[in-house]
Amino acid sequence: MRPTSARRAAAVARDDRERTVALNELGDIRLRRNDLPGALAVFEEGLGLARALYEKDRTNAEAARDVVVSLAKIGVVIEDKAYFRMALALATEMKARGQWAASEDELFALLTRFAAP
Repeated sequence: MRPTSARRAAAVARDDRERTVALNELGDIRLRRNDLPGALAVFEEGLGLARALYEKDRTNAEAARDVVVSLAKIGVVIEDKAYFRMALALATEMKARGQWAASEDELFALLTRFAAP
């Protein structure tokens, strides 16, 4: 997906969940192009949307996972373990509530590795 296509997808998204996903895709494109400030800006925008959705409904596993992913992406961009620790803490809560899918265990392992001191 090209950056303009990803930005367009974010603009025409039907809801904030779709917008969050589109922003993360745009951030990934910017990250691959080594546009760290641009990637960080859209990842932070996506995190804001994901957090708002999660705050509305803390039982929404999809929204919680979106927060986890957004935090991890920001951690990658700014190379800050604190973001991985926040993502891991939420993922651990999700596991305890039975909301973490086994298909996400690779992500959980990565978060554990990157959050380590």
